[in-house]
Amino acid sequence: MELSQVQIAALLHDIGKFYQRATENSDKNLHEKYKNLGKEDFGDNGAHSKWSGELVRDVWGEEVENLVLYHHKPKNSDYEGLAKIIQKADHHASSERMENEKNLQVNREPLISIFSRVNLEKNENEKEYYVPLEPLTLDKNTFEKIKPQPGKKINMDYKSLWTDFKNELKRIDTPNFNTTLAILKKYTSTIPSAVYKSKADISLYDHLKTTAALATCRFRYEEETKKLQQTNHQKVYLSVTGDISGIQKFIYKVSSPQDAQSGMSKRLRGRSLYLNLLNDSIASRLIEDLGFNQSNILFCGGGRFIIVVANTEKIKSEIDEFKEKVNNFFIEKFNAELYLGLDYEECSGEDLESFGNVTADLNTKLVEDKKHKFINQLDKVFEIEKEVNHDKTCSVCGKITGEEICIVCKDHENLGRNATNSKFLIKCFSKSKHKYDFYEEKLGIGYLFKSYPGTVDFIKNLNDNHEKYEKIEIIRLNSTDFLTEEVILAIKSVKEEILNKISLSFNFMGNTTPKFIGKSIGENKINTALYFEHLSKISKGSNKLGIVKMDVDNLGKIFTRGFKHLEEEKLRKTGEEKIIKVKGATISRVSTLSSQLDMFFSGFINEIAKEFRIFSEICPSCEEKLQKGKIEKIELDIQKEDSDAKLSDISESDEDSFIIYREMENKVCSDCEKYAIPTIHINYSGGDDLLVLGPYDDIIEFSREFREKFRQWTCENPSITLSAGINIVDSKFPIGKAVITSDDYLEASKNCGKDKDKITLFNDVVKWDNNNDTTKSYYELLDFSKELEEYVENDDISRGMIYTMLRLWQDTFRDYSEIPSNSDEWEENNRCRMQKKKYVPKFKYKLRLIKDTIIRDDLDKKGVKFMPWIRIPVSWTSLRTR
Repeated sequence: MELSQVQIAALLHDIGKFYQRATENSDKNLHEKYKNLGKEDFGDNGAHSKWSGELVRDVWGEEVENLVLYHHKPKNSDYEGLAKIIQKADHHASSERMENEKNLQVNREPLISIFSRVNLEKNENEKEYYVPLEPLTLDKNTFEKIKPQPGKKINMDYKSLWTDFKNELKRIDTPNFNTTLAILKKYTSTIPSAVYKSKADISLYDHLKTTAALATCRFRYEEETKKLQQTNHQKVYLSVTGDISGIQKFIYKVSSPQDAQSGMSKRLRGRSLYLNLLNDSIASRLIEDLGFNQSNILFCGGGRFIIVVANTEKIKSEIDEFKEKVNNFFIEKFNAELYLGLDYEECSGEDLESFGNVTADLNTKLVEDKKHKFINQLDKVFEIEKEVNHDKTCSVCGKITGEEICIVCKDHENLGRNATNSKFLIKCFSKSKHKYDFYEEKLGIGYLFKSYPGTVDFIKNLNDNHEKYEKIEIIRLNSTDFLTEEVILAIKSVKEEILNKISLSFNFMGNTTPKFIGKSIGENKINTALYFEHLSKISKGSNKLGIVKMDVDNLGKIFTRGFKHLEEEKLRKTGEEKIIKVKGATISRVSTLSSQLDMFFSGFINEIAKEFRIFSEICPSCEEKLQKGKIEKIELDIQKEDSDAKLSDISESDEDSFIIYREMENKVCSDCEKYAIPTIHINYSGGDDLLVLGPYDDIIEFSREFREKFRQWTCENPSITLSAGINIVDSKFPIGKAVITSDDYLEASKNCGKDKDKITLFNDVVKWDNNNDTTKSYYELLDFSKELEEYVENDDISRGMIYTMLRLWQDTFRDYSEIPSNSDEWEENNRCRMQKKKYVPKFKYKLRLIKDTIIRDDLDKKGVKFMPWIRIPVSWTSLRTR
């Protein structure tokens, strides 16, 4: 039997649980040969195997059916050795299961959110949140439908979900592994893996994927070592982690001179995206060369990846060679500015039960590895170039080149442009160079960003040029509707011998960027990205650009210690006393936590970003709101040198600007929604961090909204927090330096206070929310900022009063104007701010100038309380009313 059959059997070994729950345990629709099978055939807990067999029999054949049917009792299988491989992989992928005190109704019990299981504070009164039973989608209402809920009164309609799953499965005649994996991800990510006697916090999808990965490892281990695996102590697995260092310097080492301004937003995004694709291509090529598949990649994002493969000498040697090959490439192309750390750890089945410790050990190895970068390639690092052209340097990256902007920076700009709002990503494994948006010959994987029609055309053209591709992945971006009628028809038009090369799937990517499609004032059709100067002009009041960096706090600690409270030993009586060990940070939990975080940072961020928008047009009924000043009209310049702007027939006499509309006091009507343009520019978002740019006021509001949704997604868990840093600059300020400052602010947020969970803005580090603290939080300060702004706009108080408040702060708290460097300084800073009241007499004296007694009394009460942190409200009001 081939490895591919073992892989698909492992992937679908428990799919019968889904089918069984949908039929409410009725076997009346099963094939006759299953109905007489009992525990002696499929084991004590293997009844679901009958339903699994029923699903795979007609599509994947009798061999796969046999493995699936007897994975709980391998001795009854015609392929006992292979069934044992799946059985062991199944056990090692489910070591986290905890026994319930009572048996549960499997089709009524929801999945426990993995986030509600994390506990760093050892709080025994942890609250469980549950995941509604819904297909995985990504649209305007998805977040509210699938976010974890504190109660069990949620949708559990297995029957409808199963019907949709079966219908989707039928759309492909014989789906290959990756396509099947994608369909499972869509329909089984919210299904609990084990319920009857277990507390289920791992989805069926994550369990199936992990089992397939481990079964592949065990198959390859036996194949290459000729050793049969009998115990859980054997080091069968090899956990591998890769990390690209030098990322920050690479991305943000950019200048933004005047002659390069128009392409800077795309160039910066292109550099981030380049590294993201580089990381993906490294992980994918390594897996491909080692002979494994997509399931073996446990996590890939943010310049890092974790994979699991078989522990053989041949594989370890190939990993070492691969590392050397990639780093030679990094020396040649990037002058050793990037470095691939690649380390591995031998693991047994027992080790996978404490996978958090395995990842911690790997991180320690990576840290040590980075201290000795290129240790075996120093001769190449210090090789003297024979000829150097000193004539001209690139105005963006500073490299010696013969052009004003080098070819690499132009490639990054094109990549950033082509990825914007693309519908598909086509990933081609090919040794021959083609016209790709991203391709590195040393890795042999090309990426193409395509529109919907462009993707269909690409598939149809494969009949003429398929020889150049080893395999092709057609990936739908930010939508799980990937088996559409047009795509399926295109696939069916392809020759039979090509079909086994093609897989269909979906992926989430933070790729929201502002783009104007409409008419110029001169009635010319234009299609142009909004660059940073545009975004600053869209801000209310002062024309400023906002840059925010965010990052999940203590993620390494969460992986190693977040599930430790779940570890226990139970005494089970089954004829004889037996100690059962329940594990915490298992491979399935670590993998699930990583993928759930990435779904929020890569997927849901797009929906949050779309809440901040402008409009290319408004309807006649909204024109009245415009006249009353409730919608703002803003004129923006067209950048004619911007290659995105299609300025057909524009002459010197034509207008070279266009109009956008921004909501002020009133929302536009539903008819205008089709003209919406997001104002948020996602430079990078994935894994557990992000970098986002936009109008300064939208960025401040976006940060609050993102954190609010993050709290909901992570079950309001106090152990899972987020820190942020916001920098506000002029649009022509060097963008690389601006981002570095944002990163410094993010670090300040993490360094100030033992619990982190803070944001730095306007040179102040504050908590996100209050939690009954005497200090003022970001939420409170932002609400007070808006009150002050409203008072100024209504002429209830003067702008002079705003500046008076700032001067009072400076006179009283001048010694605390710098950002604290550590927790002790921050706490001492806040303590002293709350004690000092020097500003009170003068503040109350100035209040007498306010005529409205209600407003005066309101400011009297709130002003004194907010004065120690008044820089944030005053700065907001000053910028917005300028």
